[in-house]
Amino acid sequence: MKPSVNEALKIMKTGKFPENGVIDLKSQDLNDKDMEALALQLCSSTDGQIMTYNLSGNHFTEKGLQHLWYALPKAPISSPIIVDLTHNNLGDRAIVSLANCIRYFPPFVTLKLGHNPFRDIRPLLFALSSGKCPSNLTIDLTGVGFSLNAVEQLQTALAKAPEDLTLNLSYTGMKDRNGMILMHAFESLEYPRKQTLILSYNGLTSLSIRALAKALEKRNARHRFAINLEGNQLKSDGLKALSVILMKDDAPLLSLNLRNTGINGEGIKALAQALSSGRVPQGTCLDLSNNQLQDDDLDSLWTALQSKKCPSHLTLILNDNKLSTKTLTALGPIVSTLSHGLSLSLTGNTFNKPALREFITELHDKMLPFSLHLEINSQNSKTYQQEQQEINILCGMALQTALNFLTILQGQAQVTSPLSLLPKDIIRHIFSFVAPKEDLTRIAKLHDQASNKLSLIKRGGFFISSPKAEGKILPLESKNTLS
Repeated sequence: MKPSVNEALKIMKTGKFPENGVIDLKSQDLNDKDMEALALQLCSSTDGQIMTYNLSGNHFTEKGLQHLWYALPKAPISSPIIVDLTHNNLGDRAIVSLANCIRYFPPFVTLKLGHNPFRDIRPLLFALSSGKCPSNLTIDLTGVGFSLNAVEQLQTALAKAPEDLTLNLSYTGMKDRNGMILMHAFESLEYPRKQTLILSYNGLTSLSIRALAKALEKRNARHRFAINLEGNQLKSDGLKALSVILMKDDAPLLSLNLRNTGINGEGIKALAQALSSGRVPQGTCLDLSNNQLQDDDLDSLWTALQSKKCPSHLTLILNDNKLSTKTLTALGPIVSTLSHGLSLSLTGNTFNKPALREFITELHDKMLPFSLHLEINSQNSKTYQQEQQEINILCGMALQTALNFLTILQGQAQVTSPLSLLPKDIIRHIFSFVAPKEDLTRIAKLHDQASNKLSLIKRGGFFISSPKAEGKILPLESKNTLS
């Protein structure tokens, strides 16, 4: 047996997985015997870590895959696993064997099947529409071509798919002809309540998006969809069509990836109108990165974000555009009036240090909205790392103030009582922007924090900041904090 396989088997037997969670057997010339040995030891991490088995670029056949398919239902899998089978020259027999076994798989399995020369994936689509597949299943078919018949079957499969299916159809050469057919799936009365559909870089235009928008009119607030349209030329006409859906009565909750889709200021105006309509659902997520947007294109957007009708817990991602210091100048005076729970990301834009320092000074002088999150420095960058740490602390002040307020109101009783002596409706109101859906577990954690603060009061450390804050949210002494 190959040394790489022996090493992988040793790791799987002991459960001491790599820190990155990847067992990498890419391009190791694995055969069917190797696959059989690996399948017998297949398992997930016991601490919730997502495990990836990278089996791409090998030479096993559908017989080797059968060992894997048979092992998945029996394996000790308690957390998500990813099985990468890309670039393995797999054919249609592999699809048939998968279709016969997929109903027995556990939930939270991701199968990456892209870049294989499949000619007919309809057996897999039939299986997905059978009503017998596991929930939280991810199928990645990146780079796999689709015939017209397959797209029609895919339309049926999406409408009858298991709950919380993620289907990646990127780079499949779909174009508008097939895209418009596919979008009609959303009209089905049987459509699942939660689904993720990735259609990036498929040559789609606003024609497909208008078909999508029309189909989404049939869906309601019980539905949650994440739709990735990155790299398609939707232009502003596409964003206008989607903006109409965002403010539809009883609209579904949408997370839309519109990166690199040719959107300009006209599309932003339509979006701004929707956001200030009072109809866009809380929790909507919009990624408008890499669209060459300039400072002036966003004027209407900043006005909308100040509106009392703008939804709370909105996520707005504007990374890698053509924004400059002028955007910070526009944000500074209005930041205290932004919607609660707003997450605004501006990484990959060009801000000079003096202007950024001036912006942070303005934040010091304002009471910021609850759960505001501003990101100007990407995780892997050190360009604005120190400034990002300061912004994180300042954005946490509103929550800390409410937490301090709750602590003082509860007083000594908090030490012995697991639940607040205050009426629940008051607690809900104080933390309405932190736990908007009455998540009792989350509120309980806030009570625990309040109890910890109470013990700090007794030790005289309630308003002491740590010199080792490093960007973490701490109870700092501030005019924004109750004393």
